[in-house]
Amino acid sequence: MPRPMVAIVGRPNVGKSSLFNRIIGKRHAVVDPTPGVTRDRVMLPVQWNSREFLLVDTGGLVPRSTDVMELRIADQVQMALDEADVVVFLADVQTGVTDLDQDVARELRKSTMPSLLIVNKVDAEQWETDQHTFHALGLGAPIPVSAMSGRNIGDMLDRIVEELPPEETSDKDPDSIRIAVLGRPNVGKSSLVNSLVGSEKLVVDDVPGTTRDTTDTPIEFGGERYTLIDTAGLRRGKAIRKTSDAIEYYSTLRTINAIERCDVGVVLIDAIEHLVKQDIDVIDQVRHSGKATVLAVNKWDAVPGKDDGTAGTFVRELWRRFPDGSYLPVSFISALTGQRTTRVLEDVNAAHERWTSKLPTHKLNEWLSGLSRTKSLPSSKRGVPKLYYVTQVSSKPPTFLFFANNPLFISDQAKRYLERMLRQEFDFMGTPVKLHFRRK
Repeated sequence: MPRPMVAIVGRPNVGKSSLFNRIIGKRHAVVDPTPGVTRDRVMLPVQWNSREFLLVDTGGLVPRSTDVMELRIADQVQMALDEADVVVFLADVQTGVTDLDQDVARELRKSTMPSLLIVNKVDAEQWETDQHTFHALGLGAPIPVSAMSGRNIGDMLDRIVEELPPEETSDKDPDSIRIAVLGRPNVGKSSLVNSLVGSEKLVVDDVPGTTRDTTDTPIEFGGERYTLIDTAGLRRGKAIRKTSDAIEYYSTLRTINAIERCDVGVVLIDAIEHLVKQDIDVIDQVRHSGKATVLAVNKWDAVPGKDDGTAGTFVRELWRRFPDGSYLPVSFISALTGQRTTRVLEDVNAAHERWTSKLPTHKLNEWLSGLSRTKSLPSSKRGVPKLYYVTQVSSKPPTFLFFANNPLFISDQAKRYLERMLRQEFDFMGTPVKLHFRRK
């Protein structure tokens, strides 16, 4: 079961990013007194009282007028209601109840979605009395907090956990490889799913955002069972306006949910447009989530003047633009015609096998011993590193624990070198690997 999602909503400058940073325990979102400073959507996992959830900072409102601000506030709230499991509505006690607060509260009262009214900036007892004016919003008793000082944050998190949906036992097929079909709008995600399924199950259109909901489709191929997760674009409806801001935010929420639920992410790239920043962002999301990843270059049939060396040239340019992804398998397909689309499943099988693999400890230490004899690890300013022993502690993804004279001596350069050598020896194509270090 994917982690539930908790979205922080509210008008500009009430402290959404400060609250986000307080909950996750570090300064991740940008905090500035200027309204609208949060321009990117931020989502990170949080654990409290043994429950995990994704926390979403829905900043980024840069209004030019009151009318535009009201429209974007409505978009923000509606998107949170569509995607989140709990909505945290944040208000500012020092400003008091505003017309925009009333507008947000009105939308929340129409919904059955669990929502909590949090009144921020209650930094001293003098503000305790003023919090009661927020009862007028009709959302129940407000919870007073101070994101800056941390006041009552624990009590607020207790309430959030109480409102989360109950944990369920996963009903997915344990023998099925769950594949999230990922990519920017209009790159051909639904066309690929349709090609693999063999039927026009999903709506396909050249308008970005055609797919309305995340769709799970079970298939079989070559004796293997798969579940295809097609990530949705923009849900049609009067509450969601087709602004680039809304499309980007809504698509990001869908992508995060799909990655949470998958074993392998298939990231589609447009062969004509080549690799762009948005593609890299999607790949990084899958990688940082610890899931296996394969790349599929779609619309290969539309590339003019191809010859035997075109694919090789494309791949070299791919890794020049994104060297961190050079461990990923690449296939060249046409989702529209079905050309080589089953090659994607072959790459998925190989990546999934490596993602779930477990290496014997004696093989790992034979490799480490040979590596130590041939080359020393790069030194750091703190000292000379030395490794004594290594073992694999888990899979999905493969995770390794190295015992060293002092973990602080292991520089980033040394970590990159170890990962490169590990990949060369044991072939972890398609899967991230994680390295941890502990003092012997």
